Amino acid sequence: PNGTQSWLSWAMQSPPDELPTASVLSKLAEAAGVVGLLAPHASMWLSRLVALSPSKFMTTTTTTPVPPRVDMFGPELQSFSFFFNSTFPLQGRGASSQASSMGGAAPASLMGTLPRSRGSGEVHVDLAQRRLFLRSVATNISVGIPSLETRILFRGDRGRLYAHTKIGDDFEQCWSVNTAEFFPAPPADVPANPFLRARADADGFSVPGRAGLPAKKYVLYIDQAKRAQLFVGEDNELIAINLDDLERDASTGVLVSGWGTAPIDEELFEPGDDWHCSEPQFGVENRELDEWELLRVFFPRTYNLLQQEVPRRELSV
Repeated sequence: PNGTQSWLSWAMQSPPDELPTASVLSKLAEAAGVVGLLAPHASMWLSRLVALSPSKFMTTTTTTPVPPRVDMFGPELQSFSFFFNSTFPLQGRGASSQASSMGGAAPASLMGTLPRSRGSGEVHVDLAQRRLFLRSVATNISVGIPSLETRILFRGDRGRLYAHTKIGDDFEQCWSVNTAEFFPAPPADVPANPFLRARADADGFSVPGRAGLPAKKYVLYIDQAKRAQLFVGEDNELIAINLDDLERDASTGVLVSGWGTAPIDEELFEPGDDWHCSEPQFGVENRELDEWELLRVFFPRTYNLLQQEVPRRELSV
């Protein structure tokens, strides 16, 4: 190339630092030309081929060290990301394996009649700036909706939530919601880490897809009727979540992979170019936000860091 020195070139004489392989190739060209295996002009040019060690022209590159993983239960936690696979409901139709082994809510007859929907996606959370990006693809939603792609962008620093929904190739819709009152910022003296509110519950749980490695369970109550069960590996990495609706006796199981606590790319927290949202919808009520359990786990409405008290439920006899 112009302006650069190549490690491959032509020369009338071999330089002292020529690679041995190139020297052999040069002699082979001379011999082949003699016996007629190559045309005279081809053997002449091939015999002048010079190959110098590419290392002479390589620049030293440096790699950025991977930052150490931050303890998910430590006050230093500023951000985290993971991939997930979800199932709802865990109860009924052969779901007893994951539901029972991971402490899901008790099965209800209604849950056994519902079709099971499955989803997968990714989550990126910036606790310091109160931002979240979630992308999920759900299948088997209903007969008329075989698949659904949703992207959620929560900007607590702006007091807004943006959602983009796509069904097939024919339907797209965007939402913009005011969240300032529903998701208030924590007091200045309270750490933003939501996992500090979780209470250790038990050891020795087996999580599917983890090759039998044991997990410890932590319980975090979202409100009086909903809770999150966090399953944590030996290295204090999140490996599964059960979201339980105690009133409906229904659970959503979330298997986590790729847990990391490195800083997150800023571009994730802005709507993408493929968000065709020229006319976003407004007016979503707070009661609808109340159903977004995972968002409420990471950005709770209250920040009581005292050990959570298990809500009492009345039992009928």
